[in-house]
Amino acid sequence: MSPVFETGNNGRDKPKAAAGEASRSDAFGESMSVFDKVEAITAMLKKEILTNAERGRVQIFLEEINDEMKKREGKVESFFRDDVMKRLKALFPKNPIVAEMAKGGGMADKVDLLVDGKEAFQRIIENIRTAKTIYINIFLWRDDKTGNEVARELLKAADRGAKITIVKDAVGGVFEYAEKGKQSFFHKAGLGLGLKFKSDRIDGFYTNQDEATSKEQKSNDLASKLRNHPNITYIEGERNDHSKYYIFDGKTVITGGMNIGDEYASGEFHDYMVEFSSQTMADRLLKGEGLSGEEMGRSADVDFVFNKKSNAGKEFEIKPKFLELCKKAKNNMTIEMAYFGDEDVTNAIIETAKRGIRVDIILPKTANVGDDLNKRVIERILEETGGNNLSIYFYPGMVHGKLINVDGEYTFMGSANLNNQGTKELSETNIFVADKDCKFTSEVTRQLKEDKAKSGVIHSPPSITYDKVRAQLESMA
Repeated sequence: MSPVFETGNNGRDKPKAAAGEASRSDAFGESMSVFDKVEAITAMLKKEILTNAERGRVQIFLEEINDEMKKREGKVESFFRDDVMKRLKALFPKNPIVAEMAKGGGMADKVDLLVDGKEAFQRIIENIRTAKTIYINIFLWRDDKTGNEVARELLKAADRGAKITIVKDAVGGVFEYAEKGKQSFFHKAGLGLGLKFKSDRIDGFYTNQDEATSKEQKSNDLASKLRNHPNITYIEGERNDHSKYYIFDGKTVITGGMNIGDEYASGEFHDYMVEFSSQTMADRLLKGEGLSGEEMGRSADVDFVFNKKSNAGKEFEIKPKFLELCKKAKNNMTIEMAYFGDEDVTNAIIETAKRGIRVDIILPKTANVGDDLNKRVIERILEETGGNNLSIYFYPGMVHGKLINVDGEYTFMGSANLNNQGTKELSETNIFVADKDCKFTSEVTRQLKEDKAKSGVIHSPPSITYDKVRAQLESMA
């Protein structure tokens, strides 16, 4: 039955419910999220010709998306990819919602790439100084210059009345005790027996001349002031959550691969964060809502991809998304990654190169941990591809970033490494951006090109040397 259209006070064309039909989303599932509606519209627009009923349904969803965006953001935001937006404009040339969405651009246009710690921590501090609410989820927080600077800014914010939540994973203490100055900001009282064993094992396996020799913790009043401040909620536990993100005023999100420590803020560890402002996305992050189902090719131009580990079980999306991107690649794929080791990931990279796709891999010349396993993986990839369609770039410093770009269109980045911990064991937060024409994608491709230019390139296994025994031990960690 074809819907009858009426014009409301705002001038939009509204489908008028025919007898026996429900109006608005009552007919389609009132609990559907904005992203569900974006997905539903995109699925319908894959048809060459829409029925009147389908056109009406699209317009209802557009209205509901518009209403939700105006309520949350104060303006309409589009999460549609460019090809879908073009189809909407062609189908509904006089629809004011479509016109407003097209004028404002997609969510991908609002994502900023933050390269290295100087840029990222500047934005973090600036947001802390102005925010009324702050939510921090962090894996590692060192008691060093950077850790104390962030803490002081948070204390000032709390003193002026900002409400702050800090979620700190105790598992990060393993590396706080084992590396660098070996000073943990929050875990001064020590680690649990299991975590202490892991930390001691890492400390003994990896030795570095610039590291402190003692794990004896120095007192720091800042940590207790943060824990006990009436405007700060501090949550700690062995959550195995490797995610790093900040949410300011329930809207501005900064997320990526950087922990809180001098090696990140100084740029010693080459890494990335992203920043964008969207209450819808911030809510999605807090709720852990991202890609779902067997079909990972979501239609939104920006979305989260999670590994979620809880008492209820595991819901890991990041490896399936990576494997899908390998299959999706048509021309080229660039992977900049701190740590490798997942067997399925390695096989997918090999198969991608074998089917004629150009694959470039950027990794640290010497990783802080897992270096021998990294090199064993690269050796195998080179051997099984014969170096065809493949270049390996050894970056001169420590790459801690996890940045993947496919065909200059799809970017996949965040906290997750491509080792067994990142794909099978830890909760992680990545972001997926699908827009070849936005500024963010241009920045990503430019940055990857710069990193290749700084790196030494190899094409054959004889160029790689490593300790096979250590590589095997690292693969078992």
